Amino acid sequence: MDETQQVPDQAPVTPVPPITTYPIPQPAPTGKTPWVFITVIVILLGVASYFGYQNYQLKQQLTAQAPTPTPATTVVNSPTPTSTPIPTSDPTANWKTYAYTENGFNFSFKYPTIFNPKGTPSISWVSPIDKTIVEISIEFTSTEKDKSNNLVLYISKNGESSLENYVSKNTDSNFTPPVTTVGELGNTIDWFDFYRNIPAHYLSFTKNNYVYSFGLVDFTGLPEDDAKDSKILTQILSTFKFAE
Repeated sequence: MDETQQVPDQAPVTPVPPITTYPIPQPAPTGKTPWVFITVIVILLGVASYFGYQNYQLKQQLTAQAPTPTPATTVVNSPTPTSTPIPTSDPTANWKTYAYTENGFNFSFKYPTIFNPKGTPSISWVSPIDKTIVEISIEFTSTEKDKSNNLVLYISKNGESSLENYVSKNTDSNFTPPVTTVGELGNTIDWFDFYRNIPAHYLSFTKNNYVYSFGLVDFTGLPEDDAKDSKILTQILSTFKFAE
């Protein structure tokens, strides 16, 4: 007897096909990524360095151009010393004043207090009909005890072409030569002559064809008085004024 067991028939099993899995392809490393990153970093650093350097240069230029501040100086104003004006002594301040306002003349002047007018002025005309003034003589006598000199203002119509010619014609050649100076009244001439046969020291100027001569009649005739006489005559003439 065949001892082989019979295996009952079984339904055939359908084999399950195996699941095929496909791996996701990965990009193969090329080795370029790190270098690109490094390049970008280097470029950024270069740009930043460039602009930083430019900014530094600009600051240096502005610093060089900026003016150096000047230290503030405190000015202390010291009080201005006030100077007391020194009064100038006017030698004519206390002198007397003489005014003449007749016969078409109108003037005034000061004279030393040691003199007093002597009467009324002496006047000469061309003729009784022609009342043109030829000469006016105004005399002042001295109040000093020695009466060493008198003062006279002698006004004479000038028939000469100039004051210099008038003086040259009337001066005595034995005296000191005339000296001409220029003042507020124009040319003035310091000269010597006689007044009624007495030596006289004159200081003359001309106005409207008349010669005005202030004279000190020196009764002593001392030469040392000449400088003093010139000073007095100059001071008198400095006060002479024509009325407007």
